[in-house]
Amino acid sequence: MASSNVPDDVAFICSVCLEPYKGRNPKLLPCFHTLCLPCLKDLEKHHMELSPDTTVSEEDIEENRPLTFPCPTCRAVIKVPAGGVTQFQTNFYLNKNTVTCNICDRGEDAVSTCTECGDNLCVTCQRYHNKFLSNHQVQPLNFNSMQASKVNIQPVKEGTIAEQLAVLEAALVTMREEEDTMQWERQAMADVISSRADTVRALVTQAEERSQRLLAEIAERLDKQIQEKIITVRDRHCRIWQLSSQGGTKGELTSVPSLEQTALLTDDDVQMYKQQCSRGRQLQTLLHQFDDSAINMQVIEAYIGTASSGIQYTGEDSSSLLSAVTCSETRPLEKQVSDTPLTSLPSDMTKVTRDIADIKDKLAALETVTSRLDKQQRAVLQLEDLKEENSNLQSQVVSLREADSRMQENMDTLELNVEEIRGDFSTLQKDITNMEHEFQAMKSINLLQNDVDSSQQESLLIETETKKLQDAAEELSKGFNTFKASNMVAFNARLHKDSLAQEVILSKVDCNVGQAYDDTTGIFTVPVTGIYFFMARAMAVDEPRDFYLDIIVDDERAAESGSCDGEPFRGMTCTVHLVQKLIQGQKYEMIQQSDKQSPRRTERD
Repeated sequence: MASSNVPDDVAFICSVCLEPYKGRNPKLLPCFHTLCLPCLKDLEKHHMELSPDTTVSEEDIEENRPLTFPCPTCRAVIKVPAGGVTQFQTNFYLNKNTVTCNICDRGEDAVSTCTECGDNLCVTCQRYHNKFLSNHQVQPLNFNSMQASKVNIQPVKEGTIAEQLAVLEAALVTMREEEDTMQWERQAMADVISSRADTVRALVTQAEERSQRLLAEIAERLDKQIQEKIITVRDRHCRIWQLSSQGGTKGELTSVPSLEQTALLTDDDVQMYKQQCSRGRQLQTLLHQFDDSAINMQVIEAYIGTASSGIQYTGEDSSSLLSAVTCSETRPLEKQVSDTPLTSLPSDMTKVTRDIADIKDKLAALETVTSRLDKQQRAVLQLEDLKEENSNLQSQVVSLREADSRMQENMDTLELNVEEIRGDFSTLQKDITNMEHEFQAMKSINLLQNDVDSSQQESLLIETETKKLQDAAEELSKGFNTFKASNMVAFNARLHKDSLAQEVILSKVDCNVGQAYDDTTGIFTVPVTGIYFFMARAMAVDEPRDFYLDIIVDDERAAESGSCDGEPFRGMTCTVHLVQKLIQGQKYEMIQQSDKQSPRRTERD
């Protein structure tokens, strides 16, 4: 018998979205498959009979609710209730079988349990538990481990378990063979009954129906007994398998005294199932009983044939089963049909008619039972296919979980690499900062070097200008000496009143040699070509003000001077002078400037 190593917690995952049922309101379909409510709503919306250009809304779902949709697992046609998919029965069994982590306070679902600590662990807590308590044994948490997590587990004998599992598996195979044999024998017996009844159909229809009804009842009862036995054996097989090394977690025997008492077979049970296996296909499940010489109702029923059970299980109440009746004749059924006596008919035709009606009822009941058994047989085949498909899906889920575990390990490695990269990046930032400081220092050095070069160039320019000034001073000194030795033009004048005008006109002229200064216009006209020296001084007498003096030659400024560059004060002066070679006829004048006109006293020599 095939077994699966897939964890039982796959049963708590929706087969469509692969999400746990917890919090998603699992619904039980009529085909006994379970889907979560969001997936059912998606299926309902997907199978709505709407036009392609219609926008689906909640009102559309209510008005255009689909009558049926196929089950995603078994493809059975599911009829939607009047209130929608929310009206399906809630699977409270799956909704309640969830365990939360009792280590953290986040309420996460537990996925494993520690056999040493006795705690249920979520994914995060299991990771840290494996790091700090690596010597503890952690097992995956499934429904069986939930029920037995706090029970002291005791081992049982492996040989006894293996023997009983083999006996149960063989018994199941034999029971299936008996079921097939019963179906074949029932069909064969039904054909014989129909053939025999056809020979006297006009007179024995009622007896035929009664016989067929009796056959249906016996076959249905026998089939029910066989199904109950199969279910019982499967349940015993499942519980004993859980005690074995294959059914336990990680190769350990998982059993408790109470489970051992209820799961393991007694010696009588083992002997019974062994006898069941030894009978095999030689056992006849249905026996056909008939009597060719019967001429009354009992004779007609005996002629048509009655069905009885040919199986008696050891340890069962014999009164609950039909006793086996052997055939009254050893001839083949075909020969018995051909040898049917047609001359011995009952005289009571009314009774025969009533018996014929009973036989017709039995035939109809037999056909109903046959149809139902065929449907059950197809359902069993579909169930086997679904089990195999479910096993494949569980294997795929295990593979996905292994892939998820490997991905988690890769993520941990990636986190370590990211931490190393962050450290390297911090060191690189420090190096960049140091390089920036060094670059700023080098830039400052370059600026200083440029300043030194500029200072050197300016020093050379100053030296050149100084040399030029020295040459000009020597030339001026020579010219001045020559001027003093030949002719001299001089004037000295004063202005002893406040002046607000820009052009300064000196009122009191003390000396005017050569008559070159005009005291009405304040303009000095150069009488002869030569080197002239001019000097003027002004003083603030009332309040401190900033003021300036300019010497203008031919409408161009030749010299200028200001009072001071700092804070103005009363009594400060401003002196301007000019030594320049002038040509005869050039005009000389003096102009004062101020931001605010203030009284000044100007003295000119």
